[in-house]
Amino acid sequence: MLPPKTQMDTTVQIYLNYIIFIWRELEDQEFIDILRTQLNNMKEGELLQWNPRGRFVVVVADQYPPSLMSEVLKMCEIMWMEYKAVNTVVLMPGSLGYYTVLDLYSGFPYQNGICEK
Repeated sequence: MLPPKTQMDTTVQIYLNYIIFIWRELEDQEFIDILRTQLNNMKEGELLQWNPRGRFVVVVADQYPPSLMSEVLKMCEIMWMEYKAVNTVVLMPGSLGYYTVLDLYSGFPYQNGICEK
């Protein structure tokens, strides 16, 4: 028996989800520069699917920098201050003894209902 014919809704979704992978192709590249390049490509791309209200997951798939917390803070600040992306999660490789883990960081630029830095 064939399923009944269903009309497909082909409208564009308002809220998009983004997964951004970051790794250095050259040793002297900065994670922040790679993030900016990828965000600019998404924002100015031909598909026009940029939505700062979407959900962003930034995955650093490379050795983590020595100043881990300052890099994560910079990434979150860039996402908010330059691209107005509110819902951001950053995953970075970490270690727990002999185990390799992913450290998860998130931030939300609101405090008491007001946009904050």
